[in-house]
Amino acid sequence: MNVGRAALFSIRSGLGGLKFVETLNLLDLSGAAVGTYRHSRWFFAKLRASMARTMKERVIEYLQTTDPITQRRRAFAITFDKVTILRRSMQVTMMIVMVDGQWTPIYLQSPLCKTELSGEELSDNCVRVMESFSLSQSILKQQLVGCAVDGAYIHLSIGKHLCQKIGIREEWLSISWDSAHLLELAIHDVKKQRKFL
Repeated sequence: MNVGRAALFSIRSGLGGLKFVETLNLLDLSGAAVGTYRHSRWFFAKLRASMARTMKERVIEYLQTTDPITQRRRAFAITFDKVTILRRSMQVTMMIVMVDGQWTPIYLQSPLCKTELSGEELSDNCVRVMESFSLSQSILKQQLVGCAVDGAYIHLSIGKHLCQKIGIREEWLSISWDSAHLLELAIHDVKKQRKFL
């Protein structure tokens, strides 16, 4: 039981496999019962993969259920943005869906970006991520209702490319400038205009 708790703690804290082993050593030194079988980062990796698979299955199952009020599958929106970590550009993709009356962001994946300059490649990345969650083009046509991105994506005509990839008209998908990025721009503008402060 303590081994599972240590693994869950390491996963939720983003510590990784080596910290899991160190946590087990600390538990053992503190006198907690940890046993002697299957205590390595390999157990941690298997547990993490199993948890990711289970979470993915639950997201897929939730999106396939019928909303009791609308009697249709649940609508969702997406947001994605580029991030560069250790000189590797990735596209963080998240889904925003209503869960128990609250807008809930659900992290999907962060695939590598093939190119940062093409709206077509970035939209292909996004659709590939959604297809990995069993969201086919027909499901996306029915359930995808909006997309929030930053200005760089809007200037790359991401809405046009995304609609072409899914096979819907541009008017059917609401593309908006992500409010977090708008706020960041506003703060930057205010800092440039210090005379107003």
